[in-house]
Amino acid sequence: MSSSSPGEPNSSPNPDPAESIPTMLDSFQSREVKAGRLVELPCIASGYPNPAVRWIKDGRPLPADSRWTKRITGLTISDLRVEDSGTYICEVTNTFGSAEVTGTLTVIDPLRVTLTPKKLKTGIGSTVILSCALSGSPEYVIRWYRNTDLVAVDDYISIRGISNETLLITAAQKSHSGAYQCFATRKSQTAQDFSIITLEDGTPRIVSSFSEKVVNPGEQFSLMCAAKGAPPPTVTWALDDEPIPRDSGHRSNQYTMSDGTTVSHMNVTSPQIKDGGVYRCTARNSVGSAEYQARINEPDSLAATAPAGTGIYMTNDDEAAREIVENEL
Repeated sequence: MSSSSPGEPNSSPNPDPAESIPTMLDSFQSREVKAGRLVELPCIASGYPNPAVRWIKDGRPLPADSRWTKRITGLTISDLRVEDSGTYICEVTNTFGSAEVTGTLTVIDPLRVTLTPKKLKTGIGSTVILSCALSGSPEYVIRWYRNTDLVAVDDYISIRGISNETLLITAAQKSHSGAYQCFATRKSQTAQDFSIITLEDGTPRIVSSFSEKVVNPGEQFSLMCAAKGAPPPTVTWALDDEPIPRDSGHRSNQYTMSDGTTVSHMNVTSPQIKDGGVYRCTARNSVGSAEYQARINEPDSLAATAPAGTGIYMTNDDEAAREIVENEL
């Protein structure tokens, strides 16, 4: 039997660390991070033997993705995407037990605002609609400004939509002209866009028109009438104060040019004696109307309606003039 000499140290080996079930030392509950950034979800546990760590997202093991890195301090995700949002579970296990922590990650796109139309010039009395489209963060708040002042709802202005995304002006007045701003906020995020609205006297005016003429029976002819106004006017046609029917012999069309001018044509194919007379084009919009008229005659019609040596009768809103011209027939 051996014994140690007095004062000699004990040579027995050091005991192993105390065996224990895992205990969470660091974790997370919820995180909200912008798309494109990097985030670390902490998960640190004690226990002996050292616990194994397993991550679960929305009830399933983590998908294979080079953006996901498991570290001893937690899970790192780079270049975040909206689809990375979800419920994450960090599960730690050793031979004596297990522990877990659950947290939520929300990835949000940057808040973006688009206001349409960007620029609008229209007539006094028109209806103006501004639409503010947002993408990115949910649960945002929209406020409207005109010339940096908060827009107040009144008899002319209303703000509509679930999120106040539509600004409506009815019977718009000159004073409603200005720079409008849609301003959106969500927590620390802000975004905005602008629109310039100009209200003007939009009463239609005829800017180009057809001239009086004499046409032969069966000779196709076309009359043009162009008008400006805000909003762009619609043009209609009449012959001797009666609306011209749309049939195989009478075709009209119109289009609006980039500068807001409405151009309309009245095309008459295979004209007969009855197609002679005073043609009138009328331009109308919500503000008012304007018209122009001139006589189109066939030779037989002209001889029956005008003495020899006289010509064509023409009136318009600007001059209301009567002209006598030489008959060249």
